Amino acid sequence: MESIVTILGKLHPLWVHLPVGVLLLTIFFQWLSNKEKYAGLIVAIRPAYLVGMVTAAAAVVSGWLLADSGTYSQEADILFTHRWLGIGVLLLSAGGYWMQPHASRLVQNIWAGVLLMVVTAAGHYGGTLTHGEGYLWTATPAAPTQVIAPITSAQDAAVYAQLVQPVLNSKCVGCHGPKKQKGKLRLDDSSYLLKGGEHGVVFKMGLAAESELFKRITLDPLEEKHMPPKGKPALTEQEIQLITWWINSGAGWHTKVKELAQPEPIKNWLKSLESPIKEKRSLIPEMPVAAAAEKIIASLQAAGVVIVPVAANSNYLSASMINMPAASDSVIQLLQQLQAQIIWMKADYLPATEQIVNAISSLSNLTRLSWAHGKLTDKYLPAFRSLSQLQYLNLSNNPISRDALFSLQSLPKLQSLYIWNTKIVGNEIAALASAFPHTQLDTGNYRLAMIAADTIPVKAPPVK
Repeated sequence: MESIVTILGKLHPLWVHLPVGVLLLTIFFQWLSNKEKYAGLIVAIRPAYLVGMVTAAAAVVSGWLLADSGTYSQEADILFTHRWLGIGVLLLSAGGYWMQPHASRLVQNIWAGVLLMVVTAAGHYGGTLTHGEGYLWTATPAAPTQVIAPITSAQDAAVYAQLVQPVLNSKCVGCHGPKKQKGKLRLDDSSYLLKGGEHGVVFKMGLAAESELFKRITLDPLEEKHMPPKGKPALTEQEIQLITWWINSGAGWHTKVKELAQPEPIKNWLKSLESPIKEKRSLIPEMPVAAAAEKIIASLQAAGVVIVPVAANSNYLSASMINMPAASDSVIQLLQQLQAQIIWMKADYLPATEQIVNAISSLSNLTRLSWAHGKLTDKYLPAFRSLSQLQYLNLSNNPISRDALFSLQSLPKLQSLYIWNTKIVGNEIAALASAFPHTQLDTGNYRLAMIAADTIPVKAPPVK
């Protein structure tokens, strides 16, 4: 149980805002009362100084107790300045209260100006303690989308150094690191983890359930002691599983992943971190191509085909036939005259016929083809084998089967294949994944895992 001194220290953020607001209003009244129109405000100035003085005293006392807790031990210089500026605010507010019936208006106005500068400086240094140096002009960094960097081989990774510590650096070190140690705890190095904080060690190797680190990150997010605190990026479900696995496994500081037993969720997550070394391919070929004839482009656009360059100063083209009711013979002939230039094709909702399938399959430089909702059947897919440069293929919402897709195994550069809402059923996905080892298969039906933060506990009202 926390001592009364610790609790009083934690009241500092509450108390510190009261004298700031009250004294700023007092200064405003002081200067505004110089105008005859607002001279009546004079009677409010001395009581306002009194309230500011009392609340400043509460802020100073609670701030002193908070500083003694060791939370800001690394910012000794900033803390020293902030502390004495706060005391200065208290003394100046007391002086302002005393001089109201005794000093001239000029002296009172100057005194108010000095008080304004000291209040501003004290607030600035307090903000520096809380938010770090340069907080006024430094943009708040965006929350990282991926805490752990991709690794070539997850099994060869060091559990602590490459997996656990990056999570702690991202989610915990801001409050428990070199600049700030809430609870006298640092989490930026193994030696500090072993040392623990003011309440003792934070984990027991081999016993996650008895470790304070595990307890804090798995508390209900609405609980006061949940870590990270409210308003800070929380650990994801996978990151919590990782830390739990690390502690329970007794992995220590130098163990590699392959040396530990791996539950299925951990094994799958580790695999997702792997970043195999692959040849980087661009959807725009590096080889230059001659410009297409303007007359052909104009004729296609007049027929309803949208033709645009894929990039500035590029002769390669993107063609869109989305929602066209059909492809006429003239359109088919014109497309075939742009075999070299068209590299991206959107044909969603265009009914497939043998003629249009053959025409699109003749676009030898095509790197991207989207033909969802096209009524494509199995008999049409073998025609796509001629698209040797194809990297992206969307066949969603077409009545195609797994066996027909096998005919596309010969496509050497295919990286993404979208097949959701087709005839392919769940138990056939594994065979497809084996047949397309270097292709990402997207089967849709996304489901997000339920985590604690998705629910709000509802408590019964107290019995009266």
